[in-house]
Amino acid sequence: MRINRAHILEFLKSGKAFAWMLAIVALAIPVVKSGIQIPLFLLIISWFFVSKTTFKANAKEVLLFSGIYIFHIIAMFYTADISEGFVDLESKLSILLFPILLGAVKPISTLSYQRVLKFFVFGTVVAVSIGYISSIIDYRETEDLRAFYMSNFSPVHHPSYVAMYINLAIFILAIKACNRALARKPDVWHWILMLLLALTLVFLASKLGVLSFVFSIPCILIVAWRKGILKSVFTLKLLAVLGVFVLFFLNDPISSKRLANSVKVATEEQVDKQGSEMESTRARKTSWTIAVAEIAKHPFGVGTGDIQNHMDTKYRENGHQLMAEHSLNVHNAFLQMALAQGWLALLWFLFSLAYPLRMIWKNSWWIYGFFLVLISVNFLVESMLEKQSGVIFFAFFNAVFFFTMKGHSPRARSVNAKLG
Repeated sequence: MRINRAHILEFLKSGKAFAWMLAIVALAIPVVKSGIQIPLFLLIISWFFVSKTTFKANAKEVLLFSGIYIFHIIAMFYTADISEGFVDLESKLSILLFPILLGAVKPISTLSYQRVLKFFVFGTVVAVSIGYISSIIDYRETEDLRAFYMSNFSPVHHPSYVAMYINLAIFILAIKACNRALARKPDVWHWILMLLLALTLVFLASKLGVLSFVFSIPCILIVAWRKGILKSVFTLKLLAVLGVFVLFFLNDPISSKRLANSVKVATEEQVDKQGSEMESTRARKTSWTIAVAEIAKHPFGVGTGDIQNHMDTKYRENGHQLMAEHSLNVHNAFLQMALAQGWLALLWFLFSLAYPLRMIWKNSWWIYGFFLVLISVNFLVESMLEKQSGVIFFAFFNAVFFFTMKGHSPRARSVNAKLG
């Protein structure tokens, strides 16, 4: 078969290749981890052929979103562990990369944006399907029901990250179902997928995943109210999904017990020294207490590559040998950043998260709004920016959502029914 180079070049220059690669990256995020570099590389290659926008158009926002990476570079000058610092810079390169890639080109089209959302939802369903298949295989070999739960269910990503992907996918499906209800179009598959993904949260046994899903329900109802369909079959379907989820969750012995135990630990006035210090909620309380104390002593941070060694030392000094042996991180992205790069870096990052809110509200860009809430809540209990699964998810969608929203903002209200 003869390849027409002129057609390929035209495809690249038109921006279609770049738009398709964005969708493929969105699909790959929940499905793969180590292989994500391949679609990222192809995305970068396609970017070089796309016509660029003026430098001034998005320069302020590109600097705002990627600026936190500059703080990581600055903190390299006073870090003791240089090698670990460079590893950290490499793992967070997406924070610098995606704002530049999306901010330097013209905003993607409505169709391309929809494709990114659809591919991400499809990728999440694929990831969940892989989890069920691998769990069934393991169960047939071991006959142990724990093959369906937590890390055993998710062979690629940590359960907390899969739960986060699922909650964003559910919200996307809900907004699409809301729009289809307005247009009086069939939405059966949207609800089937929402129910499947919601029930999967039970097997992941992610406490924050469950709470995020429950929190998403009133958020979806607010959108339905704004769109004028709160008093409709849409609301009944949504409450039915929630009801089935609650019944399934309450009758599941593993997930419900794990959440109840976490509530008990979280409300303890004193840490039970006889209990396991590695219980996730107790470990978080301990690491947060130590981190806050150390942040007060190091206003400019301890250095990009030194934070884990610093925390391990403090764990030992405070009698938490097991936590030091496992090198537990701070389990809070905000505290992690403040301790590593300092207060100024944290304030910059917080401002970058708050900056889009006014535009989101003005243009009713609900999916982006939910994404920022979801990601911020996860930042409170996980050092998400220390793992590729979290860094790429955050940096990619934050850039896609913002620069698409900004590019369409003059006519956002007229296309909102399609964009969500």
